[in-house]
Amino acid sequence: MAGDAILTVRGLVKRFAGLLATDNVDLDLRAGEIHALIGPNGAGKSTLIAQICGTLRPDAGSVRLRGESIDAMDAAARAARGIGRTFQIVRLIDDATVTQNLLVALHVRNGRIWQIFDGPGSRADLSREAAERLAAARLDGIAKARVADLSHGYRKQLELVIARAMKPAVLLLDEPMAGLGQAESTEMIRTLSALRAEVPMLLVEHDMDAVFNLADRISVLVYGRVIATGTVAEIRDNPEVRRAYLGEEDI
Repeated sequence: MAGDAILTVRGLVKRFAGLLATDNVDLDLRAGEIHALIGPNGAGKSTLIAQICGTLRPDAGSVRLRGESIDAMDAAARAARGIGRTFQIVRLIDDATVTQNLLVALHVRNGRIWQIFDGPGSRADLSREAAERLAAARLDGIAKARVADLSHGYRKQLELVIARAMKPAVLLLDEPMAGLGQAESTEMIRTLSALRAEVPMLLVEHDMDAVFNLADRISVLVYGRVIATGTVAEIRDNPEVRRAYLGEEDI
């Protein structure tokens, strides 16, 4: 089960003009867990994730990774330090193949310069790793496919493979179920559940079936403020959460 906190957020505040988008948010992500962040549209989830990643500077508060402040780091430095992220809108190189997309990530991870369409040559080690990672994700059958020709589900799976290949300390998942069919969602849930042993995840997700299946803990964000954090059972039974987000109906 979860251990010590790997990612710690304390007192994050972000204002846009008169709007308090992030209201003194405290949050932590522990080793070995999936911590889901849920809330209605406009609750401030994306704003909070952007502050953790470093693409948006908070007005107050701090973010620590493995006990070390990363407040002074930009997004690239935080990514290099171990903040991994996937996006609601998948960001891949459409004109490259599945393997080429993964190889780009592996070279970036290793700090090496690589011309994307060169032959393998001295890149045999990373080529082997790419093949192994695609096989493990059961994507080896589409290794030579152009990304532009992939289904939405395959694109999501490839993005997750790339994120894992960067060997992050934590992984921030932005709506991994968005746009997936039932079979694809089931496969994604299976993959993420197994992945918690490799890397702790902060999961932003609207699919409550997926959240309840995956989360070790859940934090509920409403109007920029965390109104509750707890286990699935605790969040299901929390009257304030039911009124603010889940509704009064049985869930």
